[in-house]
Amino acid sequence: WQALWLTILVLSIWEFLARFGMVDQLFWPAPTHQFMMLIQQLANGSLIPDTLATMSRMLITLFLSIIIGGGVGFAMGLSPRIRNALYPTVAALYPIPKIVILPFCMLIFGIGPTSLIALGTIAASFLILMNTFAGVMNVPMDIVMAGKIYGANKFQLVSKVILPAALPFIFVGIRLGMGMALAVMVASEFIASDDGLGYTVWTSWQILDMDTMFPAIIIVTFIGVMFHHGMKWIEKKYLPWQKGRS
Repeated sequence: WQALWLTILVLSIWEFLARFGMVDQLFWPAPTHQFMMLIQQLANGSLIPDTLATMSRMLITLFLSIIIGGGVGFAMGLSPRIRNALYPTVAALYPIPKIVILPFCMLIFGIGPTSLIALGTIAASFLILMNTFAGVMNVPMDIVMAGKIYGANKFQLVSKVILPAALPFIFVGIRLGMGMALAVMVASEFIASDDGLGYTVWTSWQILDMDTMFPAIIIVTFIGVMFHHGMKWIEKKYLPWQKGRS
């Protein structure tokens, strides 16, 4: 409830303004009406195909970005040679807004889900890479020395010492990366797709169909919250030593 009070307050004010005609309900329908439209459209199945389209792209993006971003970031943290070779390029490309890469993705993969997944993977991979790299570089040397003293070989040092110590950074990178991937993917669906929640939001806005636009936005918000808290749950389950910092 402590986390929801601001949302409840804003929705209550919005509901009050809409019910008493203080805002234009054509553009700002009452939140209760929007949620009723959401339930109705989920019941009749009109929003389910677009929701599944966006969700499937996000799941593929999650898998690819963890492998690519996590793998490259971990290698950069472990190997000075790889770090010196890749870090200048990564540092130069990282600040570029990832949405501007969409035209290049469409040139390579065409207009469709493949280009959206590629863009989402690029957007998420950079954040996961940078956080993984920072996590490996910030592993305390006394922990590594303790592993060596207890006879750990190189593989055991990486898998039993360095990786667990870097996991909190990696999970933060995944949460941030998936939030960025969802944002750029939904925005890209405006122009580079004929399905998905972003496509629904854009096409319904063009004809001022707010009864379709707002439920789609609610689902996008729910997906973002689900990914974030899902990763938090996994982090608490598999990183029990982090519970004291929650």
